[in-house]
Amino acid sequence: MLRNRGGPNRFAANTGREEESNQQTAIKLVQQSRTSGRLNLSNQSLKALPNALFTREDVTAKAAAEAKANWWEEVDLTKLTIADNELAAIDERISQFGALTSIDAHNNQLTLLPDLSQLQCLTILQLNSNKLSLLPDSLFDLPLAELQLAHNLLTEIPPSFSKLAPSLVNCDVSNNHLSALPASLGRFRVLTKFTAKSNKLAGSLGYMCVPTLTHLDVSHNKLSNLGDLTGCAQLQDLNASQNVLTSLFTNNTASKILLPSLVLLDVRINRLATLGSGLLIYTPLLKELLASGNLLTDVCGSGLLESGLKGLETLDVRDNSLPSVPEVVVEMDSLKRLFLEGNPIRVPRRAIMEKGTDAILLWMRERAAPA
Repeated sequence: MLRNRGGPNRFAANTGREEESNQQTAIKLVQQSRTSGRLNLSNQSLKALPNALFTREDVTAKAAAEAKANWWEEVDLTKLTIADNELAAIDERISQFGALTSIDAHNNQLTLLPDLSQLQCLTILQLNSNKLSLLPDSLFDLPLAELQLAHNLLTEIPPSFSKLAPSLVNCDVSNNHLSALPASLGRFRVLTKFTAKSNKLAGSLGYMCVPTLTHLDVSHNKLSNLGDLTGCAQLQDLNASQNVLTSLFTNNTASKILLPSLVLLDVRINRLATLGSGLLIYTPLLKELLASGNLLTDVCGSGLLESGLKGLETLDVRDNSLPSVPEVVVEMDSLKRLFLEGNPIRVPRRAIMEKGTDAILLWMRERAAPA
């Protein structure tokens, strides 16, 4: 009969040795960072930042003398990576590193943030995959260009978020519990990418005027329409898939929707019965229109070609209720990929449909040609 020769005590001893080893590794990395300006403590099973980072307690008298003699070799800490640990908090002493430009603390157990307002060089802050439910106002006193907050427990973005308007370029608030986007987005003048997928957004986005915005992702929410995006003249990529859209824009939207830079529109898996004639009234650069998994009985109304869809390269309308191939595809001179599977189409016959886009377009154009 085999006996357990260690049991819980042996396990505890092994755990203790592992933690001590991690601490020693962390101290070595801290020492190296003093000449590189970059400290990577990721995946060290840390529950707190090593004290040596703040106190230099790891430095022996001999090493201190050598460091003093070679003082020019030491540089300020500019990049700190503490991702993939078990941190419940960030030591408030972090504010003493005024030269920091980047902090990556994703995938920890953070529930609160210290006052970081002294870090006036900080431009990148990654806090995704934590347990944050509140954001301190002091966070928005920073000159952040990138703020990553995905996979937290946020229910709202505080009004002080607006203080980032002069600097913020990229923001991700996906996979939280937000019921609305920040009302101050219209004040942002350098924001190019905003991601808010998998939240609790409902109803309409309202009027959005972010002139520099190029990418907007509001997929996996409960939106019934996208409001008015005419103030987003540089928008290139719009993802509103997996919502409950019954229309793309609000009923009181101006008749001409101007999205002159739009290249990709993704509205898959919604409740759209039509894309409407006034919807895409000016999208001259649109290349991909993805609308599978809706209730479409027609692709668009009479305004389709005016909208600039003649340059469309991909049209995906799979799994809708189209009774036939949309007549307007005949005029889409650049169309390369046409996806129609899952529709009750009877004309043209199945043999032609199975040959793919080129065969369908050839049949449609021959049919439309004057006798």
